[in-house]
Amino acid sequence: MTTIGDPLILSRHEISPKTIPQSRPVLGSCSKGVKDEYASIGIVGEGISIIDLTSLQPDAATLLGPETTFACPPVSRTVTEESRQQLRQTYAATETHSSGSATKGTTISYWTSSATLSSLEKHRSLTSGQSIQALYAPSWHIDALIVVFTDGDVAKLDSKLEEANFSKKRHNPRRRLIWSFIFDPSSSSLVWKHKEPNSSVLLSVIQDKTDILLRHTFVGSSVEHGEELPLQLTGEIIASSCENSGCISFFGKDGVLSSYLLESHRGKLFTTHLDSLKIQSFYNETASLLCLGSTHIILVGITRNAGDIAILLWDVQYSVLLSEQRLPIPSNLSSIRQESLRLQLIRCNESQSMLIVAPDLTINRPNQLPAGAKSNILLIPHTFPQKSSLANAIGKADAGKAWLNPSKSGCVPSTLDEQREGILGGLTESFQKDNIEAADTIFFDWINEQTAAVKAAVKAEAKRYLAVALGKIPEDGEMPEDMEIDKEEVKRKGIVVKH
Repeated sequence: MTTIGDPLILSRHEISPKTIPQSRPVLGSCSKGVKDEYASIGIVGEGISIIDLTSLQPDAATLLGPETTFACPPVSRTVTEESRQQLRQTYAATETHSSGSATKGTTISYWTSSATLSSLEKHRSLTSGQSIQALYAPSWHIDALIVVFTDGDVAKLDSKLEEANFSKKRHNPRRRLIWSFIFDPSSSSLVWKHKEPNSSVLLSVIQDKTDILLRHTFVGSSVEHGEELPLQLTGEIIASSCENSGCISFFGKDGVLSSYLLESHRGKLFTTHLDSLKIQSFYNETASLLCLGSTHIILVGITRNAGDIAILLWDVQYSVLLSEQRLPIPSNLSSIRQESLRLQLIRCNESQSMLIVAPDLTINRPNQLPAGAKSNILLIPHTFPQKSSLANAIGKADAGKAWLNPSKSGCVPSTLDEQREGILGGLTESFQKDNIEAADTIFFDWINEQTAAVKAAVKAEAKRYLAVALGKIPEDGEMPEDMEIDKEEVKRKGIVVKH
């Protein structure tokens, strides 16, 4: 069963007129404790709040002051001390501003709290000379804090920030980190070396000039980068998400939702393109997405026509919409231009995710916001199958039609050829016997055959192009099947195949 339930209000936060302008006035992350789960919320110009996701009540907090902004969401984890006492560790990368938007520096700070302590107790801080974009405190890697810089470089710190040698290579101005994700090597398919105790796998999406690159990094006793894989993505990426089984999705400013399956082999990443969906009816800049598991993703955005929040649960393997929910924009934001609001989805657990709805303070200046404007944090309950299957997609082909731009690729044939008739017959027989695995096998064998045929045709066309460019055949001449292309000659003459 696939459902999206009615939201629960987790918290609302005032936006002070003195708040430093930042695109996201509230940032958050979720973590699992020994008995419960909690959210770590960073409120710009205020501080950090830890909220229990079971009771929906604040559990601990600290004030940081009106001149403080967050470089990235604060993160927390629960560890067991030698005394067997449960201790929650919280980390944040903050930037302080002396006047206007002048940044004085980025500081990583470390706090602790416990069941008997309602305030965060600060222990230590380190100053970074470089800008930070992400912090990770994995529950499976308790002796480390992992830092990701804005150029994609990665550093590993000890969990108590006691090491004084916090340093980084010189900032690379041509590279920009777009997104990063972290996984437990024991449960991720993206591991590319031996499974070392106390280690993590980091996946980074990096822009290098005009290229979009995907890189995985192993963080164990040292930090080791794998090879970088170029992605066929163009334009600005608004949102991205990746799940530990290897499904990664991107939503662009042009409204295109692109999804891939990742595999790792001997230090190299390989991708299989699932599909690209052209989404309509959104203010694209407002969107966020979240990979849930298998090839199921949630895409959220503010709609142009209805002016509400649409929550869409897709299976990107079959390009079908499995469930949708519509929410009104919180009343405390109703007088703000809808296209200037920003949504953030954060995964909490298998059954719920956190949705932050807030104004972009670089567009809506804090001192010009309507009275009562707030940042809103909601909990969105959801259910979805553990595994994507053709059986769940059958009958859903038209469910997402209203959200997709009509295809301009031509008309669908009115009749099926013999091969497709055979495929359809095999699928029908498998469903009648309730043999879902057999149906999936028939369907994906056919997909692989079609993909191989397309690749062969593209390869043949490329070979013909090179043969013409090398003067071996005229443009309208036939291409002999046994003709060989000298790669060294192609390289020497600087010939590039045009796609």
